[in-house]
Amino acid sequence: TPWAGEPGGGTLVCSDAGARAAGCTPGNFMGPENMSSDAVGYAEIRASNLEKSSTQDAQLTFSNGNLIDPWGAAPIGDAFGAEYRREAGENIPDSDLSSGDVAGFNASDPTKGSYSVTELFAELNVPILMDMFLAQSLDVNAAYRYSSYSNEVGDVSTYAAGLQWTPIGGLMFRGQYQRAIRGPSVAELYLGQTDNFSGPPD
Repeated sequence: TPWAGEPGGGTLVCSDAGARAAGCTPGNFMGPENMSSDAVGYAEIRASNLEKSSTQDAQLTFSNGNLIDPWGAAPIGDAFGAEYRREAGENIPDSDLSSGDVAGFNASDPTKGSYSVTELFAELNVPILMDMFLAQSLDVNAAYRYSSYSNEVGDVSTYAAGLQWTPIGGLMFRGQYQRAIRGPSVAELYLGQTDNFSGPPD
């Protein structure tokens, strides 16, 4: 004592000769306003991370809420059509982020990829009863969608069927059965190699 860097305590220097030759400036991280602007400039990393994403969607739908009225209760309604979607994404970390040299960020490689989906779909709503005792309305509905993914998901079908019953005004009962899927995102499919940490045990 006194410590180097304090009055009468000598001069702080970077210990590595190569670092000194590269312009290393020592700094005292302990306490407010102890870091000189030169020390901050040497230690500072201006990292950047570029993210790009795009969605293209084209859809053709034909719908008719008054298709036919076979038994005079209410008209049958339908909708059918086709859809095409393309999802693309890219994540470009700079060399500092990729190496893991930035505190608070794990090392990670770039991510880039895309996929497309072509779909056919149809929906139908069929009124069974209307304006009757304990049946102000009784409707059956159904839906089907065929999806063809360009990635590992491949071809898949989703569907739904349901019943909607209104015995009196202001009271409705509804039941539905359906099968749905969620295709993986671009990041889930094409994420570059990334550092991670195991979760704590329960």
